Amino acid sequence: MAGFTPFQFSSRKLQMQTLGSLANNVVGEQLSALLSWYEMWINPQKLTLKYNFQQNVQYTAGSIVTFHYGRTITEMTVEGVCGWIAIQSESSALANMAMQGLFQRSMKATKAFGGDMVKNLTNKQSLIRNYSTYTGKSVAINNSPREFLQRLQDLANEPMYFIDRSGVEHYNTKYIKIFTKRYPEGVVCEGYFTSFEIPESSDDAQTISYRFTYNVENIRPVGMIERTLGMFAGLGSGAGDLMRGLGL
Repeated sequence: MAGFTPFQFSSRKLQMQTLGSLANNVVGEQLSALLSWYEMWINPQKLTLKYNFQQNVQYTAGSIVTFHYGRTITEMTVEGVCGWIAIQSESSALANMAMQGLFQRSMKATKAFGGDMVKNLTNKQSLIRNYSTYTGKSVAINNSPREFLQRLQDLANEPMYFIDRSGVEHYNTKYIKIFTKRYPEGVVCEGYFTSFEIPESSDDAQTISYRFTYNVENIRPVGMIERTLGMFAGLGSGAGDLMRGLGL
């Protein structure tokens, strides 16, 4: 699936924790596209949509009767790799460098990093490009291979029901936004996970594979405004994490 718009994932609980009651109106839906969606680091290598059909066959003394009930829930199977596990997000790299300086009882490493920042900014290099010297990927502000995989697994592990701040119970729909050859403009799949696997092998020490199945209860198109705001999900998810952490 390489080359397409990055897949994204979210949940009803994540959106309501970020936006509160705003998540239930039109404005909240647009803000959630910016603040409540995480991007995959690398799009899956393989995505399969399996359409199942329900029939019931009954045998009588003289014939066979088949009852046709139409399609059942669509099953989506996704397989991929998380990416090179040594890559850190920029926020993690900054935190690790600061901690390293403290543990060494010296701010030498932090000062050197700050000196490089000033030098590169003086040369009119962007802050993100400057960070990329240390992280290896310019869009890694709030994402990395292992962070992406952990967030995706945490999403699958979330209970299917949750209680909001007002004590009201909600169904925790899981959302996966996909952009494929069949859906180049993007669709949002609404449903739930049925399995999540992380097979590891000594054959490849640099990446981690993952595989999951997901039952699709509903598919809806991605709107133009939602798609535009989704382009900034890498930055927005960091702001969303901060809002949820502060309980705003």
